Amino acid sequence: MSRAGRVILYVAGLQGPAPTATVWPRTLVRALRHARHEADTHQGLVRLLVLCGWPADTGLAALGRIGEGAIADARWWIRCDPVHLAVHGDRLLMADSETLGLSASEGRRLADTVAPLFVDEGGILEPLAPHRWYVSLVNPPAFAGAPLSQVAGRDVRPYLPGGDSRYWHARLNEAQMLLHQALVGAHGGEAPGVAANSVWFWGAGTLPAAIPRAALRHVYTTDVVVAGLGRHGGAHVHWGLPEVRDLVLGEDLVVTFDGGEGAARYGDVAAWEEFLGGWQETWLEPLKRALAGGRFRELVVLGEEGVRYHLQRRDVRLWRLWR
Repeated sequence: MSRAGRVILYVAGLQGPAPTATVWPRTLVRALRHARHEADTHQGLVRLLVLCGWPADTGLAALGRIGEGAIADARWWIRCDPVHLAVHGDRLLMADSETLGLSASEGRRLADTVAPLFVDEGGILEPLAPHRWYVSLVNPPAFAGAPLSQVAGRDVRPYLPGGDSRYWHARLNEAQMLLHQALVGAHGGEAPGVAANSVWFWGAGTLPAAIPRAALRHVYTTDVVVAGLGRHGGAHVHWGLPEVRDLVLGEDLVVTFDGGEGAARYGDVAAWEEFLGGWQETWLEPLKRALAGGRFRELVVLGEEGVRYHLQRRDVRLWRLWR
């Protein structure tokens, strides 16, 4: 059988809840004991892009639009996602937009409320999903900021946008006022307790001038950014999580997992450990057996931060011999 092909597993939440000190289950530590460790200074999905041959400054929002089904263009895009901010003691905590349960009509209504903030600058706002909004500006101010996945469940103040911070902080404040007025108006003079009362900017940038067309042939995901990576790079995109037996193991592919992301974001250690146990049994161990059998050449495991783990056939055979 062919030994060609690399399988990349991107596991959101792999490193566990932060800042809580967590450790992997011993079985998972043993499973990756003979893997080659590689340091990586990038964060979040940028790590996956770089591993697949894309520039680190690729605009995640621009890729996400393609994953949503939009046509690729040369414009600068940034995500402007609705979120909920709540004061908790001396912290200002964020609940990400997916926990808000916005309907399609409510998402469009709130997006229409925020859109005028960018009109004077020739900007447009596209609400391609109730909780995923995209903004394009003709002459965008400098931006630096953390992805929503890194901030959700935490105090937002250390992560407030940099670059032209005066501009972005002003837009955040203005969006909060507009959303508050819209929510009060829609609920008879009183805003609901948990609602989209702010936005979060992230993923700014453009598409690369040259499309990386590496060996990546298949992408299995429910993340629009990763779907955009696949579509724009010429890979086959399979929406959803398949069974291991359905993977095309003779070709380079990516599989993303988000089942442990919520537990890691909000500090649920028990749920995180349960996810890891199921993931190891259902995915890691079957793929290690397939790797040992020569069905592909390399297995790569990475999360949103920390080292990457690379396993080749000789590593798995060494593990069996050691046992």
